[in-house]
Amino acid sequence: MKRIVLLPLFCLCMTTAFSSFAASATPDKVNSALLREWVSEKFGSKIDKDGDLVINADSGKVFVTVMPKFALVRIFSMYAPFKKRSVQEMIALANKFNSEKRFLRVSIRPNGACVCDCYVVYKGGLDSANFLDALDWFLGSKEAWRDTVVKGMEKK
Repeated sequence: MKRIVLLPLFCLCMTTAFSSFAASATPDKVNSALLREWVSEKFGSKIDKDGDLVINADSGKVFVTVMPKFALVRIFSMYAPFKKRSVQEMIALANKFNSEKRFLRVSIRPNGACVCDCYVVYKGGLDSANFLDALDWFLGSKEAWRDTVVKGMEKK
């Protein structure tokens, strides 16, 4: 009899434990305010006048735009032109980086500034663990790009 009672209790505890790891949202509930709530324990953040989430990460500002029409979240960051490299060098580095990386896309502006971005699809919904994991991947990939440009890691 004790085993019969313990099994449902164990299942209930496991379900509660797993569901407490990540908050989730249906597609219609994904917005900048919700994402800000999810990142608040790890990063300082605000919502700017355009409605984008601005995250203050160690490596600089990261912007997050929710695109409900396409069920996408765009995570992006910008760098000012790097004066030690020409625009052509930056384009060549970005092309090489983009061909080797799958998560981050780097684009170079005509003045040499660059934008790093990635997209997260939330057509079936989004949970906090997946979003925070995507944000961590973005930050790591963005640092790899910065290292490529600043420290010359492309020569390895």
